[in-house]
Amino acid sequence: MLNNLSEQVAYCYRCAGECRELANVTKSSSDKAFYINREQDWLLLARSYEIQGQAGLFVRENKLRRRLRQAPICPSCSAATEVCWSTIFVCTNCRRVVEDQ
Repeated sequence: MLNNLSEQVAYCYRCAGECRELANVTKSSSDKAFYINREQDWLLLARSYEIQGQAGLFVRENKLRRRLRQAPICPSCSAATEVCWSTIFVCTNCRRVVEDQ
C-alpha cells in the first residue's frame, strides 16, 4: 500500500507513462484509444492527489497561523484571551467574549 501522497502521485505518473508506451506500440486503433484514455485517467488521478496535498498544506498552515496569532487582551480585566472561533476570543479570567478586528 502506498503511504503518502507523493508516492501515490509518482505511481499514477508511472502508470500513465506505461499506458502511453502501450498506446504507442499497439497496432489496434481500439486498443490505442483504450490506452490513451487510461493514460488520461491516471493523469487526472495524479492531479487530484496533487491538489489534495496542496489543500492539506493550506489547512495545516492556516491552523498553525491561528495558533500562533497573538490573542487580544480582555478590555474588562486585562487578562489573556483564548481563541474560540476564528476572530472570536474568550477571556480566561472573566469569560467575556472579545472580537478581534
